[in-house]
Amino acid sequence: MQTDNSKNIAIIDYNMGNVFSLMSACKKIGHNAFVTNEKDQITKADIILLPGVGAFADAMKNIQKLKLDELIVEQVNKGKPLIGICLGMQLLLNESNEFGKTRGLGLIEGQVLPLPKQTDNGELIRIPHLGWSKISNMLDQASTKIIKHIHNNNFQYFAHSFYAKVENKNDILALSSYRGFEFASAIKKDNIIGFQFHPEKSGPQGLELLSSAINSFHLKVPKTEQNL
Repeated sequence: MQTDNSKNIAIIDYNMGNVFSLMSACKKIGHNAFVTNEKDQITKADIILLPGVGAFADAMKNIQKLKLDELIVEQVNKGKPLIGICLGMQLLLNESNEFGKTRGLGLIEGQVLPLPKQTDNGELIRIPHLGWSKISNMLDQASTKIIKHIHNNNFQYFAHSFYAKVENKNDILALSSYRGFEFASAIKKDNIIGFQFHPEKSGPQGLELLSSAINSFHLKVPKTEQNL
């Protein structure tokens, strides 16, 4: 159900995302979400949501083929909010080492690396990391409003074989652990937020977190509206 605070959210469609479950989740928390890869619709949207499931290289190839890479970077540099989810979060970084090096969008400093296949004790780790894990240790205290209704150590649903190694610790919002290996499960830089997990598949807590992230952005009012 939409309200006066409803935002228009463009969910980027590049043939590698769980777009319709995300659209349903956004609508459930009161926003007007639509799936698109059209420049005009993305430009007019209040927020860009970049999903993703699959291989990094294939994702970037599809994004570049649709000429969405330059558009996304351009819109973010102009101040438009962007939320990346799962592979969509990893695409925000400089590059990935999945099946060779592939350049990402370069919006957040860092690289995508494979999760370790064994623990420090030599025990084998099942890959991918699939299932529920805690998110904890919110590092950026100035950004706690994003998770104002979410308690530390809540569970979210993960499905990934690679992780984001973020260079600047100030860009890390939350951490999670898989078989003792700690990684960034949420990141934030300026008008960009990334979730390694799937809030749309994480029940009420996931929807609450997604809602908090969306509502944390302070949208700029167009000049035509400022003059009214």
